[in-house]
Amino acid sequence: MKRSTQGVAAGIALALAAAATATTLQVDKRLYQSAPAYADKYIALRTPAYTAALTPAADGRVLSHLPYPTTVAAAIDALVGIEPLYRTKQCDMLPVAATAAEKMMRAANADLAGTAMLKAQSCFRSIPEQVGIFCNTARNLPTAKCLDPVKRAQVSAPPGYSEHATGYTADFVACGVGAGARCGGLTQGFAASKPGQWMLLHAREYGFELSFPCDHQDDGRCVSKQGVSYEPWHWRWVGCSAVAPGAAQARQIFADARRRFPANPGIDDAAVPAAGAATAPTCAKD
Repeated sequence: MKRSTQGVAAGIALALAAAATATTLQVDKRLYQSAPAYADKYIALRTPAYTAALTPAADGRVLSHLPYPTTVAAAIDALVGIEPLYRTKQCDMLPVAATAAEKMMRAANADLAGTAMLKAQSCFRSIPEQVGIFCNTARNLPTAKCLDPVKRAQVSAPPGYSEHATGYTADFVACGVGAGARCGGLTQGFAASKPGQWMLLHAREYGFELSFPCDHQDDGRCVSKQGVSYEPWHWRWVGCSAVAPGAAQARQIFADARRRFPANPGIDDAAVPAAGAATAPTCAKD
């Protein structure tokens, strides 16, 4: 189903503004007439502390996160919802990614044979939605305030710097089976769960690669090469092969991330991967 149009205009307008300003979070509050609570929080980011913390580095990153400011406006009307069976709440992606995600979860849950289920929990996020998540205020509107951006960026991307804004990315969780079954959270424990283990083995067959694999330890926490915390639940779709429909566009969007900070498990672009490089997976058949 198509994503609800409520708030779409505000999301598009903000995405365009973000693209135009590129290195600033200064946004006209009038763009948020349909989402005043988000507007208040977004404007709150313009305090001196946030201006200093969220100033892009020489390589374009903000607190280790790469920019993804422009893809929302071009694609938001094309988003489709993941089927309810395969999600914990409304979860929208671009059609090629949504189809691949559903196909992957269907295969995973068949293989898991009633012992656990793989489901999507968080997919596309508009800039306003990312503000709420980054400020950690989504459940306490409108009085809650944004906290330390440096600490928050360890586990959440600043608005305009999240892969979720592309429509190609989803967070997955492990769920129980049967009446009253619950789902786990977005924690590093997902990697050890049956659905998490299945994804490590098979997600590439459906075009998904792990954006932020563990690379090293930093003050007791596992961190990716990019500098973002290890997120075994966070997978981006780039197509199982370079010629898969939609793969070229997805790979272009993630080109900088994939070149500088390779996914693991990752999908190689080359027909014949170099020694030691990620391999091209065998694509799952319909």
